[in-house]
Amino acid sequence: MNPATQHLFILNPKSFWQKGKMDSFLSGVYDFFKKAGTGGYMVYVSQFPRDAMGFIRSYAENLSAGTTLRVYAVGGDGILFDCLNGIMGFPGAELAAIPYGRTNNFVRGFGKKNMALFRSLPLQLSAPAAPMDVIRAGNNYAMNFCLIGTEAMALLNAARIQRSLEEGSAGLRWLNQRLYRSFYLIGGVAACRDRGLLRQRYQVTLDGEDLSGVYRGIYAANGPWYRGGKSPQPSARADDGRMDILFARGGGVLRTLSLMPAYLRGRHDRYPDFFQKQGQKLSIQSGGPLVIGMDDVIFFDTELTVELLPGAARFVDVSRRAGRNPSDE
Repeated sequence: MNPATQHLFILNPKSFWQKGKMDSFLSGVYDFFKKAGTGGYMVYVSQFPRDAMGFIRSYAENLSAGTTLRVYAVGGDGILFDCLNGIMGFPGAELAAIPYGRTNNFVRGFGKKNMALFRSLPLQLSAPAAPMDVIRAGNNYAMNFCLIGTEAMALLNAARIQRSLEEGSAGLRWLNQRLYRSFYLIGGVAACRDRGLLRQRYQVTLDGEDLSGVYRGIYAANGPWYRGGKSPQPSARADDGRMDILFARGGGVLRTLSLMPAYLRGRHDRYPDFFQKQGQKLSIQSGGPLVIGMDDVIFFDTELTVELLPGAARFVDVSRRAGRNPSDE
């Protein structure tokens, strides 16, 4: 290990829902650094969404000049989002992902068979960091995707279902763990009840091209995987300097639901309801509120600029296979 590197582990405790898992991971970190003979590491357990952002920034600001900070997002896509937003703006910062979440969409883009490599502590600490593209939307940054419209509402509905179960009895918490991947589909059906969202009119420009129209959703992707095992945009890569942007034209409830299986498998090109573009800067306005999802984090706005920042983050790719296509699995 480079002695000029500080290692900061950010854990999402909700990702370690199995008893003893988090303690086992922490023991592994302690044993590794003890054997290595260096104390250049720290562990922080995130208490709530976005909690880690402020901690990372405060930690980075107090490091000596010339020190590299490698931040390890231990959990799923939510904690990776927090860590990415925490390191942006610090030139000496690097980002690593240790997948213990339930979906791990971004890491899966490096090859499902390589997931175990990303859980290897020796590999994570020794592998070099490579430039990766980042999506910026407003004041937020994402590694994997930015959604606008009905699909973002589906994510919001899924999060509400999950939260209600997490706050319930032990039986409901158990059910939450077992049915997590079904929440998106349930949330999608619920989102289709909003007929205004299915036919919302947007003023859209992509790299200066006017693409204004009525859409049920717009999906800007930097990676191929989504919601664990779903791949609406299999050609998206995290290191090619461009976003893959899928436009879903407005339609009715039954039409939207009938196209969902083809959409989630990336087989939408046979339907006139969809068209795809590639670009770097997408500007969106609408007469109604924008429902926005970035790596499963949901927020609302009245207008939005979604921009790709090529090579803006240095990411530890232990697989050396950046942006794998699902067909390579």
